[in-house]
Amino acid sequence: MRGRPILGSLAVLGYVIMIVPILFVVSTAFTAGDALTFPPQGLSLRWFGEALAYQPFLGALLSSLQLAVVSTALALLLGVPVTLAIQRGKIPGKSLVEGLFLSPLVVPELVVGLALYQQIMIGLHQTSFVALLVGHTVLLLPYAVRVTGASLALADPAIEEAARGWAPHRCAPSSR
Repeated sequence: MRGRPILGSLAVLGYVIMIVPILFVVSTAFTAGDALTFPPQGLSLRWFGEALAYQPFLGALLSSLQLAVVSTALALLLGVPVTLAIQRGKIPGKSLVEGLFLSPLVVPELVVGLALYQQIMIGLHQTSFVALLVGHTVLLLPYAVRVTGASLALADPAIEEAARGWAPHRCAPSSR
């Protein structure tokens, strides 16, 4: 901030604009009254109990958790083998394959969502959960490929060979 005071001030202002509304919402969640008043009438966890007692909220929360777990698992099940093939395999066009799997980072999420809605829900007559699952998996896949690729780039291939129980000097069967 020393060299660029205007830029630093704008950054602080941006953080304040983003964080202050969150603070209001969080502070409202802990009030004891029926309406938001200042100063607050007291502190309570009442609204958290109300949210957990509201059945549509619980259903949506469980659906979101299921979607998160399944889409993360699918992204990892697809992303890790792809990354292993890209990093350790001898496939032609490695950069093209990697670019293909990282391309959802470039396409706006709104475009992906609209395309999935049109193709999966309207075209294939699937449920919204299936469309959301495909969308979340597609959007998580680049992160799985990127993070796994960064880890593999720094990993020693000899450690992988040791984990497989195979070493180049032990290819021939021993004659005991």
